[in-house]
Amino acid sequence: MGRYGPGCHCLGLGYGLMEPAEPDSPAQPNAIIDERVRYHEAGHAVAYWHCDVSLQFVSTSPSAGGHRGETSKVDRELGTGVTELQNEMICTAAGEIAEKRLPTGPRLPSAHELGRRFETYPARVRTQPGLVAEDEGLFVEFGQARDGVIHDTNADVPTGPPGWLQVWEQAEQLIEKLWPAVSAVARALEDARTLSGDEVFAIAAAATRKQA
Repeated sequence: MGRYGPGCHCLGLGYGLMEPAEPDSPAQPNAIIDERVRYHEAGHAVAYWHCDVSLQFVSTSPSAGGHRGETSKVDRELGTGVTELQNEMICTAAGEIAEKRLPTGPRLPSAHELGRRFETYPARVRTQPGLVAEDEGLFVEFGQARDGVIHDTNADVPTGPPGWLQVWEQAEQLIEKLWPAVSAVARALEDARTLSGDEVFAIAAAATRKQA
């Protein structure tokens, strides 16, 4: 999802979020791109911290070739309830949202643009198969799983793009609320390049306490 939308590679029963490399341009020097990657990864990491999901590490210099960043969760069984799936959607969206809050980042899409993006996703996958391994693909995958559960329970909850948009808006609100923690993790990544899950959580918790 977004220009650094992470792909997904399986780590046992866990998932790793990874950012594909983006060609540099005069309008986007390496320093700006690196900052956006740090905030993208920090957005994922802090959202997982908020949802109490353990991380292995967060890195802006991952070992896998062709990627700029990686957020790797500890192996675990993926939840199948509506709330658990919505949390996965929020954590997946959080990277793009955090990156696009930066002055150097592209603007956040409007609700209309997001709705169209979700509606046209199946058609775009046919011409861009790599989308299924990026943030947008994971967000839609979790959204479809969530919708299946909702349909099974006959709950009166919006499904498809309208329902996914509501979850996206929750992710935007979360990143706004936790912005000090996102910024603190992103600053730490500038020095360390790779942080353990424990380090990420300690930094996020300290920044949240300071804010309070």
